[in-house]
Amino acid sequence: MKVINRNFGAIAGLIIITMLTIIVMSERVYCYADDSDELISYFERASEIVNADASTYMNRGHAYSHEGDFDSAISDFSRAIKIDPTNVTAYNTRAFAYASKGDTEGAIIDFTKTIKIDPTNVTAYNTRAFAYASKGDFETAIIDFTKAIEISPDDVSYNNRGNAYAGISDPDKAAIDFTKAIKINPSNVSAYNNRGNVYAGKGDLDRAIADFDTAIRIDTYNASAYANRAMAYFLKGEYVKSREDVRKAQFLGYKFNAEFLRRLEK
Repeated sequence: MKVINRNFGAIAGLIIITMLTIIVMSERVYCYADDSDELISYFERASEIVNADASTYMNRGHAYSHEGDFDSAISDFSRAIKIDPTNVTAYNTRAFAYASKGDTEGAIIDFTKTIKIDPTNVTAYNTRAFAYASKGDFETAIIDFTKAIEISPDDVSYNNRGNAYAGISDPDKAAIDFTKAIKINPSNVSAYNNRGNVYAGKGDLDRAIADFDTAIRIDTYNASAYANRAMAYFLKGEYVKSREDVRKAQFLGYKFNAEFLRRLEK
């Protein structure tokens, strides 16, 4: 069983979605996903004011992003940057918008501009690393994740770098980073799942299953943990347990490889 490398494109997408659904506050304006149309109209009126400030364009840009209109969002973030060329948030959010429309290079350029303005911006290092990883450039991603760890050694950054090490087929360093993430945050389900996959890839199925067990105890609705444990049980020849976990994972929406299911049912 090979180490299951995490899909950095998907992870980055999740981060983008999370960032864009954060409440945006400017003076008395609050931007929520369910009233984006009304907010866009409001900010369109506000932007007609000759002296409209950067926050007006930022807020309308966020509203456009909620609507999935990333071109318009980029246009507004660009206007905000023109007004305030040192606006780190504007570069970051424009980078997320570029990434959302598949423009990885555009995202990397803006994250780099953020870092130039604020060399301690952990978010920019982490997200630029994801962008590099989505291109398959795990070595450069590791450099950025390492910088993020130097600035703020949290469990998320260690988990991210562990995934990057897995991406270059260095399971030992990956396992070390996942273990560091778990030590910092014993409830990090992703780190248990990832370390379990590393153990499974090395043939240490008992330790892999132990990590998947822990992940499930922390989050009983984690489909990936059930799926990973199902595959580990399969490799151990414990097919009844494997089938049971397959059913649980499928109930939670996990999609298995058809070939794996065929072999399991033999």
